[in-house]
Amino acid sequence: MLDYQTATHNYIGSPDVIQDWTTWDNTAEFAAFALLDLNPTPNSFCIAGVQVTANDITSICSSATGVKWTSHQLLPLWALKHVIGVLKVFVSGRGSTLPIWQKLQYGYVQAKGECAHTSLDNHFYNVKWTGLTPLVKKEYIGSKAKGPAPAKKSGYGFPIAIAGVSLIGGAYYFRNQLRDLV
Repeated sequence: MLDYQTATHNYIGSPDVIQDWTTWDNTAEFAAFALLDLNPTPNSFCIAGVQVTANDITSICSSATGVKWTSHQLLPLWALKHVIGVLKVFVSGRGSTLPIWQKLQYGYVQAKGECAHTSLDNHFYNVKWTGLTPLVKKEYIGSKAKGPAPAKKSGYGFPIAIAGVSLIGGAYYFRNQLRDLV
C-alpha cells in the first residue's frame, strides 16, 4: 500500500476511517506473553500497534522520509465488494489456506472501519509497540538502495479491469436475483 518510489500511499475506501495496524513481531510477542501467562486472562485481547487513518499514514510517511507524500484511492468499497464476489466464483482457493478473496474480505472489513477497537488491551504485557515512523524510515532507506522503479506502462489496464469485474459482478448479482424470483 506504500509506494516508496513515487511517495504515494494507496488505500481502499475512505481516507478518514480509523484502522488498527500491528506488526507481526508485536503480535507474536504479545501472543507469547499471553500463552505463558499463569494468571487468568480474558478470552480474547484487542491489540494494535497504532490506530490511524489513511490521511494519518500519508502524514507520517511525509514526516518520516522528509518527502511530500500523496494519497491515492485504489478502489472504492463498492468496487472491492464486486471484486471479492467475482473472485469467489472464479477462484476456488483449493489447496490454499487463505484464498485471495478471503484476504480481500479482511481488507474490506478493515477499510469499512469495522476492525478498529474502541479500547485496547496493549497494557497487559510489557510489549514495546512499534509505531509507523520507524517502519517507514527503514523501508524508505531500503527502497532508495534498490534504485528507481521500472517505468510504468499505460495507466488504462486497472480501470479497464475494474470495469470488467464490475460488469461480471453485476451480471452475477442479477443472475442470482432472477434465480430467486423464479
